[in-house]
Amino acid sequence: MKIKSKLTIGFTLLLLLLLGVTSFGYERLSQMHHSINHFYDNRFEKVTAALAVRGEINSSGRVMNDIMIGDQDPNEGVQEITTRLTTAAEQFKNLQNLELNSSEQEQMNGIMKTAEGYTASLKQFIELLQTGKVEEAKKLYADKLRNEQRQVIDSMDGLVKTQEIALKEEMEQSQSLYDRSVRMVAIFTIVGLLLGLGIVVWVFPSITKGLHLLGRMADRFGKGRLKGFARFDIKSQDELGQLAQVFKQIALDLQLKNEREAMLSEVQRRQGRLNEQIARVTELLQEDSDVKVVSQSFISEFAPVLGASYGLLYLNDPAPGTKRLELNGSYAKSGDDGSGMLSTAPHFIHSGEGLTGQSYRDAKPIVVDEMPQGYMKVSSGLGDAEPKALMIQPIQYGNTVIGVIELASLTGFSPENRELLEALSDRLGTIINNMRSRQRVEELLRESQAMTEELQAQSEELVSQQEELRETNDMLESQRNELKKSENRLQQQQEELEHANQELTVKTQALEQHVQQVEKQNSQIAQANSELERQAIQLALTSKYKSEFLANMSHELRTPLNSLLILSEFLAENKEGNLTDKQREYMRTIHYSGNDLLKMIDEILDLSKVDAGKMDIHPEWTVLDDIATFLDHLYTPMADSKNLKLVLERSEDTPGAIWTDGHRLKQIVRNLLSNAIKFTDQGSVSVEIRKPNENELRSSNWKRDVDYVAIAVTDTGIGIASDKSELIFEAFQQADGTTSRKYGGTGLGLTISRELAHLLGGWIHLETKVDEGSTFTLVVPERIQDNAPIMEELQGNYTSKLTAISSETTVAVQPEVKPDDDRATLAKEDKVLLIVEDDVNFAKVLLEMAHSRGFKGVIAIQGDEGLELAKSLKPDAVILDIQLPVTDGWSVLIELKGDPQTRHIPVHVISVVEQSSQGLRMGAIDHLQKPATGEQLDKVFLKLAKVLERKPKHLLLVEQQEDMRDSLTKLIVYDDVNVIAVPDAESAWNELQKLSYDCIVLDSSLPDGSGIDFLDRIQRSDELRKIPIIVHGGNEENDEIVTKMRHFSDSIILKDVKSPERLLEETALFLHRVESELPEDKRSLLSKLHRHEATFDSKRILLVDDDVRNVFALSSVLEHKNMKVVYAENGLEALSKLETETDIDLILMDIMMPEMDGYEAMKRIRENSAWNKIPIIALTAKAMKDDRNKCIEAGASDYITKPVNTDQLLSLMRVWLHR
Repeated sequence: MKIKSKLTIGFTLLLLLLLGVTSFGYERLSQMHHSINHFYDNRFEKVTAALAVRGEINSSGRVMNDIMIGDQDPNEGVQEITTRLTTAAEQFKNLQNLELNSSEQEQMNGIMKTAEGYTASLKQFIELLQTGKVEEAKKLYADKLRNEQRQVIDSMDGLVKTQEIALKEEMEQSQSLYDRSVRMVAIFTIVGLLLGLGIVVWVFPSITKGLHLLGRMADRFGKGRLKGFARFDIKSQDELGQLAQVFKQIALDLQLKNEREAMLSEVQRRQGRLNEQIARVTELLQEDSDVKVVSQSFISEFAPVLGASYGLLYLNDPAPGTKRLELNGSYAKSGDDGSGMLSTAPHFIHSGEGLTGQSYRDAKPIVVDEMPQGYMKVSSGLGDAEPKALMIQPIQYGNTVIGVIELASLTGFSPENRELLEALSDRLGTIINNMRSRQRVEELLRESQAMTEELQAQSEELVSQQEELRETNDMLESQRNELKKSENRLQQQQEELEHANQELTVKTQALEQHVQQVEKQNSQIAQANSELERQAIQLALTSKYKSEFLANMSHELRTPLNSLLILSEFLAENKEGNLTDKQREYMRTIHYSGNDLLKMIDEILDLSKVDAGKMDIHPEWTVLDDIATFLDHLYTPMADSKNLKLVLERSEDTPGAIWTDGHRLKQIVRNLLSNAIKFTDQGSVSVEIRKPNENELRSSNWKRDVDYVAIAVTDTGIGIASDKSELIFEAFQQADGTTSRKYGGTGLGLTISRELAHLLGGWIHLETKVDEGSTFTLVVPERIQDNAPIMEELQGNYTSKLTAISSETTVAVQPEVKPDDDRATLAKEDKVLLIVEDDVNFAKVLLEMAHSRGFKGVIAIQGDEGLELAKSLKPDAVILDIQLPVTDGWSVLIELKGDPQTRHIPVHVISVVEQSSQGLRMGAIDHLQKPATGEQLDKVFLKLAKVLERKPKHLLLVEQQEDMRDSLTKLIVYDDVNVIAVPDAESAWNELQKLSYDCIVLDSSLPDGSGIDFLDRIQRSDELRKIPIIVHGGNEENDEIVTKMRHFSDSIILKDVKSPERLLEETALFLHRVESELPEDKRSLLSKLHRHEATFDSKRILLVDDDVRNVFALSSVLEHKNMKVVYAENGLEALSKLETETDIDLILMDIMMPEMDGYEAMKRIRENSAWNKIPIIALTAKAMKDDRNKCIEAGASDYITKPVNTDQLLSLMRVWLHR
């Protein structure tokens, strides 16, 4: 925008604001004037008239009272009463003439009725006085007139009071109007000031920024740094911006000119090298006359030049009718290497035999860029290696193929080398053909000479045998004629050879002149080549370091970000008040930027995981309608905010569910739909789930025997140019890559989506048109192929090869850091917080927060160290990370909750790991995922403080049987726990609304499924779902109900127990009860239950798994715990084992097995009454919700995910063996 336009707009806005303030003030003053007039014309006159009427009537009463007591003459009193009555009537009439509302009119009617009776009695009173009947008048006054007078006065008082109340209300309204007017004027004034300040801030920076940008551009231009001009983001459209745009275009044009000159120089360099090598081959081979020597010299000299590590040269047999190639030269050829791999080249090859024979027959070169493993080896004294690429080039003279060159390279052949080989082979064909021609002439000469000598010998013999040989004269004549023909042929070939030699001599002289010109550039080219090689090596190393860094990033990158975000948030709060507003703004900017960086890191991590082969795929049955519902809930508000129409459709010919990784599928579709909404300003966006059409199936990944499903995302947005349709799928690229682009973003979404689609066995198809919109179609198989491990292995091999590049590079190991804490100053009365965290910076933040809340802190940066400190210090609370060195956090948590001396200590988990429900079921009080905000950390310490309060905990017991309710209450209740027992779920829900509970014990046999409904209501409450729930009870009737209750274990903390001892243990765990402070009878129960090793003694475990490695590993662990293991390879064999082994205590069941899988086997076991009580722990490779539900529904008592954590498995087995 022009600077002139900005100034015009700014001052126009100020004038409009001033006009608005003036209009508003005039309107409010008019309202106040009208209100004041209303007060006087309405309320004030009514009150005045009413008070006048009351006063006259009251004065009349005083006169009558004076007459009664004799203080006034009756005649004078009558006259005065009459006068006052007349005045009151006039005032009353004035009051009636005023504007009255319905309520006031009703009051006036009541006053008139009262006044009529009063007036009649007063007239009678006056008549009695005038007639001298004073006593009767007194009696009338006492009995009637005085009461009627009081009624009239009271009615008038009521009217006055009503008017006063209305007057007060209207005054308050007027005051409110005045206050609002003052506020609005103040707001308009402030807005005007801010607008004026905004105009200054808006106009002045645009001028200073434009001048600063021009200065920077002039400085770069003067120093010749033209490449940086493309990064200048010229957003301003004013006069300075136009000048900067012209400056930028001049620099870009100069840069383009320089790049074209560099390209031309490179072309000249390549042509010079080609001419140089052709001159060399002529110079090298022109002195030799033997074809084999020439062949060997050629292959030995030019195989290294062409980048080959292995080479063979075959020539054909020049005899007519033969189509056989013979080995004439080799480079680095070896024999049998002892491994059975044939690397010796055959001496003869027929036309069409192998790739070499095929190239000879077709007269076409053959290039193989990726040679299969085990094809051949190139060896040296130090070792051997398999080449990467193969190149076969026919040797031609004219249109005749006379041989084949076969080369193999460890690194591959560049296009430049291929071009050079083609030119050298043509030159070699000419030389070999000339040599063969000379050899043929010499051979014919030798034959002619031999025949002449033989003829002379025969002539001498004919002198003595003339008569005997006369009969053969005709034959000799014929031979003589034939010899003459041969001599003529020989002469002709000799002339052709001389002509060819002359041409070759002329070309050689021309090449020598060219070589002299090229030699001047050789030194410069050599220097440039060496510099390019050095830069190429450096680039390879840099690329390798980048790949290794990104592929191995995990929580080590998030961890310092965690400290950065928390500290910046703390500083922004400025609780100590020592920062300026500007510094606080800096801190908020750092915090927001850190969050943006965290989002970008997540995208880069996804991309690096795919590149490094570390992206895991977890197939599951994914319901397509759930995908549509997920997109509808997530993106409908976003589309509505841009006034876009979002359409979701699914074709009837698609399956209800597909076997794929649902999480990754949602991630791809989420990226595509986000882009569609982002780049669409008007119109609609649609998602259609259907079968792919013929055009969408044109992909190299398409397989004929696989059924596919397509998810098409169509928008009416900006579209994509055809030349950018491939660019947008590259990392960090967008269709609009200019510095002034309208839409932001990292350019990673489509790259990640395409790679994830490949991992799912599919691809992304794009149809687009500029300014009309785009359709991105994700095509995936209905059932994913089990080839993900192969892809990981291949990419892993590639990563290992890259690792070899930097094998000589060493990484310095940082010394272990021991953070300062309070362990040296601990006293008995101190509240101690143990912080088990390997990020020292974050641990220091937690330590500072602990100090501010009255804790003394001890820091451990390793899991084993944290466990030792917990057992030795007995801290009041523990903050625990999961991904720890030496011993992970899960193992630490299991040990703490398994030891009676530490199991009461509250543990709060803070980690990047997302498995919050797992930690809560293991006894942690809560889980917070990194990176965390300061507010979230405050809640962590509030949670710890609440748990550490010594007031009694509250436990809600839901048990329908009264005797069981009483016995369980006695079992649990003590000084530190209050038990509130209720008989049904509805009463329990009412109790939860009254009081905050720390634990719930739920009877599994509540009638009519009320327990299931109770859990469902808790699940829907954000506050209540965090309360641990223990399901108690166990018999044949309610086992099915307990199984249904376990479905809630993903969203709430749920455990089920079947013995009073286990119930006491679980409630003590969740209520953090100190075992040593319990009564002796409860301690003895827990002590008996905690004899862990005795639990496993002589127990017989049926292990069902088809993987021998898993069987060996798990058997070793179980047998070490004195358990006896019975092995079955599949579900069918497991059923047979149960028939013969009648004393199995527990079954470990794998899911994916041949013949009969784990689901079917568990169903068969539960159908047999002799086996349905045996606990079954399912070993599932996935932890998705559907897989868990399928395990439970099939009959599993519990489940654990692979890879199996042995400590968790033993803990789980201990629980079920107790039951």
